[in-house]
Order: sequence, then structure tokens, then C-alpha cells
Amino acid sequence: MKKLNFIQIILNFILAYIIILNSIFYSQKEFDQYSLEINGGTVIKNDTACCNKPIYLHVDLGGRFMFTPVHGIKMNFAMSNFTKDFEFTADKTYLYRYSLEYIYNIGRSMHFEKKTQRFSVLAHVGVGITVQKYRYSLYFTSWKKNKSDERAGIVIGITPQFKINDRITFHSDLSYSANLYQDYSKGFHWSDFSKNSRDGNYFIFMLGSAFCFGKKKIHADWKIKKHFEPIDKIKTDSTLPVIVYDKDNDGVLDSLDLCPDIAGKIEYGGCPKKEFEPFVCELEEYPIFVFDVSMTKVKEEYFVEIDKIVVCLNAEPLKKIIIHGHSDNIGDKIAIDDLSYRRALNIKKLLTERGIEKDRLIVTSESASRAKISKNEYEKIKHNRLVWIEDISNNFYDVRTLKEGIVKEGLFFTIQIGVFEKKIDTKPLEVLGDVLITPSPDKKIKYSINIYSSLDEAVKKLNEIKKSGQFYDAFVTAYYLGERISIQKAKELHLEKGDKILEMSK
Repeated sequence: MKKLNFIQIILNFILAYIIILNSIFYSQKEFDQYSLEINGGTVIKNDTACCNKPIYLHVDLGGRFMFTPVHGIKMNFAMSNFTKDFEFTADKTYLYRYSLEYIYNIGRSMHFEKKTQRFSVLAHVGVGITVQKYRYSLYFTSWKKNKSDERAGIVIGITPQFKINDRITFHSDLSYSANLYQDYSKGFHWSDFSKNSRDGNYFIFMLGSAFCFGKKKIHADWKIKKHFEPIDKIKTDSTLPVIVYDKDNDGVLDSLDLCPDIAGKIEYGGCPKKEFEPFVCELEEYPIFVFDVSMTKVKEEYFVEIDKIVVCLNAEPLKKIIIHGHSDNIGDKIAIDDLSYRRALNIKKLLTERGIEKDRLIVTSESASRAKISKNEYEKIKHNRLVWIEDISNNFYDVRTLKEGIVKEGLFFTIQIGVFEKKIDTKPLEVLGDVLITPSPDKKIKYSINIYSSLDEAVKKLNEIKKSGQFYDAFVTAYYLGERISIQKAKELHLEKGDKILEMSK
């Protein structure tokens, strides 16, 4: 037994290590980590000196813990028996194996889920202690001669598995088992394991099931990370600071407010009147955010740019933007897309923390195939690790070209329907009102419905359009003297100049 003391110490240490890891990581996972495995099968051994049957009973019971969907560990108990019948006697050898095994999910590592979400393959390798019990008897008598031998051993195998549901799996297993430090062979004859062991190694074939349990209701083997989950379900970078300061509550953040202690107007840079040169919001020139390799954290040097975007969006409350995430094209495509998405999501997080509504910010990731630099140009590859912003609501280039023969000099409103790469059939739009077509500098074509002299009238029509379900992203825009202005600015002009400013557009 002394030869096993060291192995027992190692196994106890590993078990304690697993318990510590479990207490640290269990609450952080989005999948269940525990499963119970029950298996039954046969020992395949063709050794007439040992046994006179080709197959023998084998049963197996294990508890598995997965640290990640790919890596895990299993505690296992197995029992095998070998029998040899003589004319008047019979002898039996029982092997009881206690093992600790490392689990590697080949299916998840090689992304089998791209083809099927119901089949995977596990590999396992481990060490353990095997106790051999031997019995010998004459027929028609009780068993005599009880002996035992303890030895170390190794086991290695492969397990194809089929998902029945998120908690239950059916699987098969083919394993190879070999004993070390074996003193006796079958029949308890003294044996040199390296030369003459009769039952020191054998193959095992099993069928069985695994049952997972936990609050997540899906085991790690089958958890698939979605790359476009709702923002509330995605874990963003918790290290991003929340910096939102607007002491005078005038809609201009203190970092950009020219009069931070006095409430003012957005168009005057946060001052009550035009005393200083205000911040100019040029929405077509959003900054580009560059990231370090494999990182999703937004650099602090970009926080001022984030604040500028907030001011622009506050100036036009109906404006929407798309946040495009990118990464380089080195590595697995799924991981690349996920990295791109989380970068864009962290930009969105900073904007929503500063008061911008979530539904005005659309997050997307660009496929690795759209990377601008080939993977061999390493010095330039960093130019792909970025996030850029697209304005999808500032769509009119010159409102005076809305309709031939119409020039609007006063304040008016219209309902923007969409922007397209080429002309579309306008018949479906004509049921909503007059269709207004405008080309833009980027050669796209923009479509709007009607011209309204009242904001209330435009909003009423917008609600009708949205209820129809055809143009959910439609929105109201305001124009004055042929230039696009914010809705807030339109309200202030109406309040300052009265209804006369509206009549100029009739």
C-alpha cells in the first residue's frame, strides 16, 4: 500500500483544487457545469490465459464538472470482472477503478455546432487506483480464497454523444485501460507487468446517458454563444467608467459646455445666449474608435468624442445611428464576429449611460471577410480593430429639391421613410401621401412622405404609419430655410416667431 500513498495525496490535492475552482467560477457561468453519467458495457479482452470468454461485464458511474464548454474534469468509479470456468472449478477476478480524468470537448473546440447542435465528441484521459479482488472455488461449494492487489492505472478514451434535450445526453464510449505497479495477474500469480501481465490492459466499450443539473437548464456541452443577443443579455466590459456630468441640466455635458454653471441652449454651446463660439455638431464626421488587439475596452482618450456624440444626439432627439464593430481577420470567424460585436456594444453602453435612448442606437458587427487589410500585412492590421458610426437619419441633402417647382422658405416637417442604393417602386408609398424623392451627396436616394406645417400633424401621421407595421423606422424631420434643424430648434423657432413661420411653408 505504500506505493499508493503518493498517488492518493495527489488525488486529494486535485479534488480540493476542484472544490475551490467551483466556488469561484460557478456563479459566473451561463450554463450548468455539473452532470451525472451512468454507463454499462463490456470489457473486450482476448486472452485465453486469463479468461475463456471474449467479453465481460463492465459498469461505470461518474460525476463531471465543466470549467468551460471545452474543458472539464470527471471523478469516476468503474467495476469490471473476468471469469474463467474449468470443469470442476471457477475463479473470478473483479477490478474496481477510482479515477480522476480530464475532459476535452472536441466538438465545441472544432465548432461542430456550425453543422449540428445535437452531436459532439468528448475525449478523456486520466489516472486512478485499481483494486483487484480474486475469488477461487470448487463448484457446489462456497467461495474460497479471497485475495486483493492494489495498483495505479491510466485510462484514455473517446465519447461520441447525442443530445436528447438540454439536460439529457445519450452517448457511447470506447476506452483503453492499463494498470501500473501491478503485482499479480489473473489467478494471483506473481507477475512482471512489463512482460507477463495477463489482465493489465484491456479495451472497454460502453453505452450510457448523462444528466445535467443546475439553474441554467442547459449543460456546458451544448451552450452556444449567440453573437447578436439583446443588449440586456450581453455582458459588457464592467471596467468602463460611468462619467455623466451636466450640472446645469441644459443637455450639454460639462466637458463641452461653454457655460457649465448656467443653463443655456444647445446651439449656443450651453450658454443662455451666443457669447462664445459654440460647439458645432457635424454629424457626418463621427470619430473612429480604434481598439487594442483582442480588447473590447474603449480607451479613455475617446471619452471626449463620446461626449460630442451625446451633444449631437441630444440636439436632434429623433436621430438614430448604427454602430459598426470591426476586428482583424486573424482567428476563428465566430470569435472574430463576437469580438467586433462587443466592441460596438461597449460604445453603445457609454452612450446609454450618458442618457441616449437604447432604441436610437443600432449595434452590428462586420464579418471578418470584410476586413480591409489581408492577414499577412501585420503592420497595417490594426486599422481593422475599430468601431465607426453611421448616421441613418440625416438623409436630406437639399430640401428645396424635394419636389419639382416647390421651394420651402419657412419652417416645415416631413416624414423620412428610408434611404436606398437605387430607385425603388414608389407605389406602396403613395398610399401614405405625396412621395418626395431626394438624391444625396453619397449617390443614395432618400424617400419621404408629405410636407407638414405642423409638428403635431406630422407626428400624428407618423403614428399611423408605424401602426401599419410597414415602416417601423420612419421618423419626423424638421427644416427651416432649406436647412435641416433639430426638432427642439423647430419648437424654439415656432415659439419665437409664431405661426407666421409655419405659414411661409404652405
